[in-house]
Amino acid sequence: MLVSGIVLHDGIPVANALVVAESDSGAVPEISAVTNFEGEFVLGLPPGKIKLRVQSDLDAFEPLSLDVGEDMEVEIHSI
Repeated sequence: MLVSGIVLHDGIPVANALVVAESDSGAVPEISAVTNFEGEFVLGLPPGKIKLRVQSDLDAFEPLSLDVGEDMEVEIHSI
């Protein structure tokens, strides 16, 4: 499944942020991507419950919990 999205800080795209997908069960190895200049990313993920975390020097971001069952688009916002 493809999960694509954008990372935003106060409505502005965040470039070069690390987006990490973690499985709640630990059964899935860590998968990550770095956002492009427009704050966009794409991750290929297996079906199941996944948590997306963002690492950036700019700000803290709220983890996003997903139940991946089909391709989806998401937005991740700073706290």
